[in-house]
Amino acid sequence: MAKKARELNGFIADLRQFQDKILPKTFVAFQKWIAFKLYGFIMQKTPVGIGTLRGSWTISIGAQDTTPANKTTSAKQGQGLTASEKGVLDAALAQMAEAKLGQIIWINNAMPYVLRIEFDGHSSVKAPAGMVQISINEMRSFLATNKKEFVALRRQGAI
Repeated sequence: MAKKARELNGFIADLRQFQDKILPKTFVAFQKWIAFKLYGFIMQKTPVGIGTLRGSWTISIGAQDTTPANKTTSAKQGQGLTASEKGVLDAALAQMAEAKLGQIIWINNAMPYVLRIEFDGHSSVKAPAGMVQISINEMRSFLATNKKEFVALRRQGAI
């Protein structure tokens, strides 16, 4: 009986170690991966006129970035990330290196008209269903089918 109790206590200790050390790192890596993917989905759906709206997306951790936005992008509608947009993402990922379990990762756009485009159909030709809501739904589907990508990137140390 004492041997079984020691084995059980050892198992419980292993679970606590997993919970305290391994699980938080994996969860934070998973958050970073989701932020990376969601940022890309949103960017590709953001309508581009002169590029100010798309160029004004930011990523921050712990607190929402409400810096007035007036950046521009050279991207075309539906195009993948440009070099400058990848730079924004890389800077955000570097900031996320210090992320702690439970911190919120914010994807934000401080352009005053972003809400009209997202919710009021203000861009009825280029983004009739908005950008964020449709990207979140796309992310749900993506997660259901692409879990292996996260596991592979995590093993490579990429996230």
